Amino acid sequence: MSVYMKVSEVTKVNKVNKVKSSFMFRCERTAHARLYESVRC
Repeated sequence: MSVYMKVSEVTKVNKVNKVKSSFMFRCERTAHARLYESVRC
């Protein structure tokens, strides 16, 4: 498992980073929106 994960990370590091960044950005936006809504209410 560890070796396979290392190989996959080395081969798909760019794609994984892009996907993670976009996913985290979306999650952060939704979280901030919820916080603002809760504060407003």
